[in-house]
Amino acid sequence: MSFDTKLPDFDTLAKLAKDDPVAFESLRTKLLEDAVAAAPERLQPSLRQTVATLNREREGKPPLEAAAAANSAMLSSFRQLATSMKGLQEECTGLYVSTRLREIAAKR
Repeated sequence: MSFDTKLPDFDTLAKLAKDDPVAFESLRTKLLEDAVAAAPERLQPSLRQTVATLNREREGKPPLEAAAAANSAMLSSFRQLATSMKGLQEECTGLYVSTRLREIAAKR
């Protein structure tokens, strides 16, 4: 499945959000659902959870605060990913070093 939906330009979206917030929210929800549906099946549950979390963060907030809340949640997630990747890199480095040491020892 692919996500081929063409987004309206920014000005059109901004006007829709201002003039008809219900329609804008409906479009936002549909686009998110389409994007999740286009993702590999194994990732869909996690993506649905992320969308639900972001929706809870946005609930009842003015648009700018909702955007800030979403940005904060994404930044937090990015930091967790960076921490995990750093740990993985350290593990890989340790494995490489121990493998090399065993190879050197085996040659003696």
